[in-house]
Amino acid sequence: MGFILRSISGAVGSAFRQGISCEDMGQEILMLHKTSENGIIANGSRYSVFPGQAAVFCNNGQVFGVATEPGVYEVVESSSPSLFDSSLKDVLKEIGDRITFKGATAKLQGVFFFNMKEIINNGFGTPAPVPYMDWDHAMLNARTGQYIYMSVKIKCFGKYTYKIEDPLRFMAEHAGSAKVLTKNDLNEQLRSEVVEMFTKILNSLGNKRIGVMTLPSQTDEIKRIIEESQFDEQFRKRGLRIINLVVESVTLDEESQKKIDLYEAGGDAFQQQGMLTQAALDAANNSAGAANGFVGLGMFGNMFGGNLGQVPPNPIPQAQPQPLNQPNQENAALQGQKGKTCTNCGATVTGKFCSECGTPVPVNKFCSNCGHEVKATAKFCSECGSPL
Repeated sequence: MGFILRSISGAVGSAFRQGISCEDMGQEILMLHKTSENGIIANGSRYSVFPGQAAVFCNNGQVFGVATEPGVYEVVESSSPSLFDSSLKDVLKEIGDRITFKGATAKLQGVFFFNMKEIINNGFGTPAPVPYMDWDHAMLNARTGQYIYMSVKIKCFGKYTYKIEDPLRFMAEHAGSAKVLTKNDLNEQLRSEVVEMFTKILNSLGNKRIGVMTLPSQTDEIKRIIEESQFDEQFRKRGLRIINLVVESVTLDEESQKKIDLYEAGGDAFQQQGMLTQAALDAANNSAGAANGFVGLGMFGNMFGGNLGQVPPNPIPQAQPQPLNQPNQENAALQGQKGKTCTNCGATVTGKFCSECGTPVPVNKFCSNCGHEVKATAKFCSECGSPL
């Protein structure tokens, strides 16, 4: 003789108030055991299963019924085998005696209620920076003429959601002889497995050339990768399934951030010049530290074709001297005196006075109207007739 489970109501209503029920499991309780006051399942006992719940019925540690649909179920004593659908039979066959509380004394009777809702707000983060190929920043290698991409290290933080997909598997792997199992009981284990899974997801995203700073927008792609690659296999083996995983923030480590900053500076010649100037100032203040700075700048200069620090010519045109309407008469007079002959001794004159006899040399005049040179004694310009 044994028990079988019989559904007596598929409706959610007043019938739910009969017998034993678990009305609200919230987001914290994953599994809860309930039984009668004397701890014994009696013939005709009734249990109410609410939406978002599943129930596993046990007698002396042996499962004899599973309810996955809302309704009121009655336990009936019978010599007939319990009514399971084929999928549940396969599950029980596969997990074998693990369902018997892992060797614990099999005297528990009653029903185990399972929270089948999506469990949200589970945080995760990479404990240490993980490597990632940054496809956002392509650099031209001057030696090979090909573009290369820098490797960076990142920390990612986000949230994931999961749900109990198979209560029997979950019971066999997690519940044991416990009467209550909460979200906090599994947090650490699930978080470490999510981080391991996320590392595999990052590799897949990298192979698809997803930019490092666009990772937070890849929620749909991450979900697709999990489904196709079954990176949540460890969850599924225990009756769980990852529903969603969201990257909320990406942080570069200090060294990677410096690489990005140098890359962005390398695209602007004036910023390059400023960096070289700053490096020169550092050299004056700290010769040891400045050397490292110049090495770094030189490295990125080579990647960008050796142009680091070469500022293009000043586009502002330089002012050119404009011709004057009137020449400087004193200078013109001095130029006119060069090579003249002294009127007193005949020596060649190169200044205002003869170097041989000291005789003053007459200074020619220049017309104020046209600039033509005329004799010192002239009263009118021989070119334009203007009075001198």
